[in-house]
Amino acid sequence: MGSGVSEFRRIIDYRRSNSRTAAKWALADRLLWRNTRGSASLFSLAPSDRSVEVSYLEIAKLVEEVAEHRIVVPASTPNTASIVLWVEIEGSAVLLGGDLEESTDPRQGWRSIVASDTRPAGRAEVYKVAHHGSITAHSDDIWNVLLESGNISVIAPWRRGGGRLPTENDLVRIAGLSRQTFVTDSALNGSKPVRRSRLVEDEMRKATRSWHKLDGMIGHVQLRRRAGEPWHVGLSSSARQYVADLANW
Repeated sequence: MGSGVSEFRRIIDYRRSNSRTAAKWALADRLLWRNTRGSASLFSLAPSDRSVEVSYLEIAKLVEEVAEHRIVVPASTPNTASIVLWVEIEGSAVLLGGDLEESTDPRQGWRSIVASDTRPAGRAEVYKVAHHGSITAHSDDIWNVLLESGNISVIAPWRRGGGRLPTENDLVRIAGLSRQTFVTDSALNGSKPVRRSRLVEDEMRKATRSWHKLDGMIGHVQLRRRAGEPWHVGLSSSARQYVADLANW
């Protein structure tokens, strides 16, 4: 049984093998990079100090339990320690929402970002929607304070077992708040499996309760622009634009 932290182990091993390169931690309202001309910059807006503190406390509580019972380390929910990035290029801003969810604690989640008086000024034109478009990552202030009214939103769906994000309601909500909404995978509810011979179907029915076709194509939404010009959107074959009022792709 895996520990549930193999990804973190690989990160630690990588850091050990590259110890001469200093790590720069992404924290709230921190300038991570700026080009020499000052025309492009990258800020981290989250995690907040409180979110980092809470994540350390959660890890500390797990250490003894995992050591004693040999359990798989569970994922922390809600995800308030996710990294959120703010990219500025030639006067245009892009908000990359990561997996950050909203929190009832004003020191965490999207509330802490909106309330900050040291985050970069301005509004973003493009929003990579947080947490696969889930309602748990929704905050009215994201759209009213951090984003332009004519923003472009991009959603990366999530599927695991019977779980699906975004839901149809999520898509309608986001599209109603954006000028354009794009999704990297249009087959959100899966697609019908290919019909096979009765013998194959019978054997599959014996081995599993249900099955569906997996789309092997990874969707891709590409946004490009030159300074002073509109955004140009490129879509791979499996990516689509969602139109709320028509409810189609």
